[in-house]
Amino acid sequence: MYTPEALRSANHIGIIEMDGLGSILRTTAVSKAIRALNPEAKLIWFTSSRGSELLQYAPGVIPIDIDSMSTYEYEEVLPHLDVVVNFALREKAKSIVVSTENVAGFTLNAQDKFHGVSPYADTFQRLQIDDEFRKQNRLTMQEIILQSIGLENVECGYDRRHKLCHSR
Repeated sequence: MYTPEALRSANHIGIIEMDGLGSILRTTAVSKAIRALNPEAKLIWFTSSRGSELLQYAPGVIPIDIDSMSTYEYEEVLPHLDVVVNFALREKAKSIVVSTENVAGFTLNAQDKFHGVSPYADTFQRLQIDDEFRKQNRLTMQEIILQSIGLENVECGYDRRHKLCHSR
């Protein structure tokens, strides 16, 4: 069963976010917060090919393109994950989520369907699909993402090395 304390002692932490680049960028608040809690942890981010390109600018993150993940990577990376922080609700995320019992964000239930590990994760999911509920929200998406994994008292901010966009 996941608790935020698991992030402090984990050696290998997997992060799953493979949606749009904006979602991936805002989720870098998680990698930044985890590195602040546990600077020695190895952060492995499972994402799309475009996400892998973007995450080259996130310090301390090892991006893996989930679409071209090799059997070797499955066999060498997944068994070593101490914690998985999952924000994906896609079939491709399932094999990573089941690689550990210590899952934050969204995990699988007995019916093999994703559900929130905490009520905050359910709130995060509802904000993404319910326009009326979103209008009532007063938190930033970074705050909600951090709250969904039990890090509500952590300073928010993007995790990046360089400017991601250059003016012309």
